[in-house]
Amino acid sequence: SYVKRPADDELFQLALQGRFCYVLTTRQMGKSSLMIRTARRLETHGVQTAIIDLTEMGASEPDTWYLDLLTELADELDLSVDPEAWWQERAALGYVRRFTNFLRDVVLAEIEDQIVIFIDEIDTTLRLPFSDDFFTAIRATYNARAKDPAFGRLSFILIGVASPSDLIKDHSRTPFNIGQGIKLVDFSRQGASILQDRLEALYPGQGEAVFSRVYYWTGGHPYLTQKICRAISESDETVWSDEKIDRLIERLFLSDEARKETNLQFVQDSMQSHPLKRHMLTLYQRIYRGDEVPEDERSPVQNQLKLTGLVRSDNGLLKVRCEIYRRVFNQEWIKANMPIEVDASDFFVVGGTVRSDSPSYVKRPADDELFRLAMAGKYGYVLTPRQMGKSSLMVRTARLLEQQGVRTAIIDLTRIGRAQVEQWYLNLLADLTESLKLPVNLEAWWQENAPLGPVKSFIRFLHRVVLSEISGQVVIFIDEIDTTLSLPFSDDFFAAIRAVYNARAEDPEFNRLSFVLFGVATPSDLIKDRTRAPFNIGQGIDLEDFNRENTRSLEQGLKDIYPEHGDAIFNRIYDWTNGHPYLTQKLCLAAAEMGNGAAPVQQVDELVQRLFLSDEARKESNLQFIQDSLQTNPRRRQLLRLYREVYLGKTVPEDERSVDQNQLKLIGLVKAENGVLKIRNEIYRQAFNLDWIDANMPVDWTRRIAIFSTVLVVLLIGLVGFSLFWQSQQDRAQTYITQFRNTTDPNTRISSLAGLFDLPGFSAQAQQLFFGELTPEERLNLFSQADPRQVGPQLITTVQGLYTVLENNERDNALLQAMLPPLQMVDDPRAVNLQVGIEQWLEGRRFFDAGQYRQALASYNVVIRLNDRNPGVYFDRALAYTALDDIDNALSDFETVLMLDDTRRRRVEQVVLSNPDLYHAVIDRGTAVPAVAALIPTPTNTPTPTS
Repeated sequence: SYVKRPADDELFQLALQGRFCYVLTTRQMGKSSLMIRTARRLETHGVQTAIIDLTEMGASEPDTWYLDLLTELADELDLSVDPEAWWQERAALGYVRRFTNFLRDVVLAEIEDQIVIFIDEIDTTLRLPFSDDFFTAIRATYNARAKDPAFGRLSFILIGVASPSDLIKDHSRTPFNIGQGIKLVDFSRQGASILQDRLEALYPGQGEAVFSRVYYWTGGHPYLTQKICRAISESDETVWSDEKIDRLIERLFLSDEARKETNLQFVQDSMQSHPLKRHMLTLYQRIYRGDEVPEDERSPVQNQLKLTGLVRSDNGLLKVRCEIYRRVFNQEWIKANMPIEVDASDFFVVGGTVRSDSPSYVKRPADDELFRLAMAGKYGYVLTPRQMGKSSLMVRTARLLEQQGVRTAIIDLTRIGRAQVEQWYLNLLADLTESLKLPVNLEAWWQENAPLGPVKSFIRFLHRVVLSEISGQVVIFIDEIDTTLSLPFSDDFFAAIRAVYNARAEDPEFNRLSFVLFGVATPSDLIKDRTRAPFNIGQGIDLEDFNRENTRSLEQGLKDIYPEHGDAIFNRIYDWTNGHPYLTQKLCLAAAEMGNGAAPVQQVDELVQRLFLSDEARKESNLQFIQDSLQTNPRRRQLLRLYREVYLGKTVPEDERSVDQNQLKLIGLVKAENGVLKIRNEIYRQAFNLDWIDANMPVDWTRRIAIFSTVLVVLLIGLVGFSLFWQSQQDRAQTYITQFRNTTDPNTRISSLAGLFDLPGFSAQAQQLFFGELTPEERLNLFSQADPRQVGPQLITTVQGLYTVLENNERDNALLQAMLPPLQMVDDPRAVNLQVGIEQWLEGRRFFDAGQYRQALASYNVVIRLNDRNPGVYFDRALAYTALDDIDNALSDFETVLMLDDTRRRRVEQVVLSNPDLYHAVIDRGTAVPAVAALIPTPTNTPTPTS
């Protein structure tokens, strides 16, 4: 009764060619039957095969799991090696390296033939914390073919209920982008003729009619079709009418007793436990009622709904899979299973802890890094600004550790508050006792050990109670540590944690205990007494803003609400927030609650204005935290001066030893990008602008009096001094100009141009020398022949002074390209910043020239985040917005161009006058873009332009 489908020959041919493949589909589609049949066919062609069922890998600890996998491989391929001995001999290597080495040094060494390894039930591994590593290792064996031809004889075929994006979930890693997917579709009427023939043999003259009715109900679903055909063939009936078949279907699948039928139960369970349940049910409801829903293989919700088996693709549209499912999983079922309280706040979480199983939880590199560190028993700390997702990360990590048998305790120091030292430590131990469920009479124990003092009692409690009562590994998470820093005994507490770490050298029991600290602080804040040893233990975990890739779940949440505009709305949100966790979630929630089904992107800007930039928004919690942190900081003046430099676009290299930089990053206003400090996001840029800096800069009366006292003297000598200074500047400039003209040496010319750019007021002369006195070929040679090792800093200055004026044409783009190789050779964060900016600018221009305007916007946005004082990229982005008919954003960028570089007036005027939409928008909304409006003649004296 095996029904052959197109996938049979497709999989066999690909496997025979040594190709990597995967068959990822819903349950009971015949995947295992296909796998076994393909393996047998391959063996008849001399191919060695192994079938590995991952449901037999019971261990959740990676070392044991991989050893079980190697043992199965050795049995399946009849290898002569002792897997356990081989594994233990190489224990110094990581488990992934040992696995790939086993394939190379054992499997490929012993077997000279082609080898195909089938991995079945891969979905059983997806919840294991090391599953990403396993599928990364499989991808590595594929990539190894480029260096080692032996790997060309080895291929993997993956079978399971999953999508390719599930295999490597960490978006900071390269995705699982190898191999070819094999689509295993339902039986066709013609393909399933073997079943019809069997029914005809049992019931002569009835076979076609009986199978036709069965197929009406199942739509060719393999399991359902086979089950009904078997029930018919095993019955005592001699005649099968449609009514009898319908009654059989009723009994097997549609009755109350049939609700526990295995296939139906799988569909129910898949939906019930899924974090995207609401979105999947909403989509299924649309499909059920007959809406046209085009298949989108990039949609996580569609992919997960297909994996439940409820729907399938039919001519590019999603349809309910079969009539049985339509009757069982009907409107009443949808209503009964839809979460009772369905609103945007169920999905987007603003403030507080995001559940780790929430569909809006955004996984970042810190998630895996902290989990691995804690599993290894190491000390760590996550010290970042407020509302970055620290508590959510902590709760998720603790849950994953508990699943691996590690005991965890989460201590929130805000619950203890301010107290006398003895009471504070007693409350701390009470929380520990409760969290770890320790069987101890704490008050009696505390009284008994009171003579030791609170700090020693704390350490003894960890040793003699926690480690005595718990035999395994223990990880204690301490949250909100910044609430303790003002306590007079805070140094003692963190010194005690350091002492517990140091005790590992004398007592190995302490190796089972580790601490992870969370809060708004720097390591130097933890022990402030400089006569003590600093807090120099543990590893810091960087908790970064969301990047564009790992926010797909948030984007999908908006797309579910706004199918036509969701991606555009989220792109605009990201432009404002740059991935700041709290701001992004808050804007997504606000956008979702607009709820009109077709929200224009422009409304996002209105939301930002209302939520963050209006007068009423000044008390918004995140903005208020920044305001308060600056106001109460004793180094407010220094912090604001530093922030002003960053705000004005000056290059401020990151210095992790700088107290002011660390404080400014901890407040949250700035972050480091490519080694240079940048404003964290556009909301902060507009909320905390130059007016805000001036309003919050403290008055320095001593300095003002000193200035006033000397101002008269300065005025007296000012005229003479200024005259001498200006003459000196002119003499230096003339020296640079002469040097440039009297040499062809590229290093000297680079140094001369840099000298001019460094002199205030002489940038235009430097540009005139370069563009006016050098031929296009000489300009290119200047960068290709200069030695960055000798003139690295001068090269950076010269590129900074020249590149922003280069336009999108073949000659200027060639010059931008010529600037890249020497920049790559300069060991300076500014060079990296420039290099990335130029590369992204060129990429954006290539996208624009190819008509891929949205991709061009993405590249231009990166350039602007790296240097928001570049008028050239604003001009290019305005052209891209114009091509997308986003007139408001185009005009806004043209306005910025004119503010940054008034010499571009003619270019902006030409573009606006040549585009009727831009022209009319300027006429209608001229007050919003005054610089652009000043260029455009009014309709009273100039005809309206036409395209």
